[in-house]
Formats: sequence, C-alpha cells, structure tokens
Amino acid sequence: MLPRQHRLPLRKERHRIEQNGLVRSFPHFTLYFLKRDDPSLPSRFAILVSKKLFPKAVDRNLFRRRVLHQLHGSLPLFHSGYDFLIIPRAKLTQLKTSELKKVLTNTLSIVKID
Repeated sequence: MLPRQHRLPLRKERHRIEQNGLVRSFPHFTLYFLKRDDPSLPSRFAILVSKKLFPKAVDRNLFRRRVLHQLHGSLPLFHSGYDFLIIPRAKLTQLKTSELKKVLTNTLSIVKID
C-alpha cells in the first residue's frame, strides 16, 4: 500500500485532473497528470480500473493493489509535485508482476511533463 502522502483521493480530485491535466496514452495504460500547487509536495497516485476489465469488485481491487504495490517500490524515481491518474488497459492486466513493474517505472519515470 502506498503511504498516505502518495495517495490521490479520486472522489475529490478525479474531475479536476481529467479537466485540467495533461493526457498521455501508452499501449498499457492512459495517464492523466497535473502539477500540484506546491511543487515540493510528494507526487500522488491513483488507479482507476474499469468494470469492463474486471467485472467483479474483488478482482478490480486485487489488480489495483497489485499495481500500487509495484509503484510503492519505485516512488523515488518519479517526479515530485504532480498528481498521477493511471487508467489501465487490457494489455496491462495480462502482464506478470516483474513485467508490470518494468512497464510502470520505465513509462512514469520518462514521461514528458512539460
């Protein structure tokens, strides 16, 4: 589980990020990101898993925890002062744990924020 300071509350922040943030599409997921008011604050992450990918809530939550666990180990690699919303695609759900970590860390660490 991510530390509280790195968790993005979706109920409060989702529409703000989707309307004001930048969008980047990748083969495995879609990424929304937005600069925080204070750039010295740590980055926050949220995963939005659709019912199309996993019809059962148990499976959605398991996948969400799996992705957040992989992000937790790579937090120092990511830019600080941003909010990230990750929307996985079907390709991401088929990856093994080691491949999942590689895809997430490589993509999120090199994403062009400017």
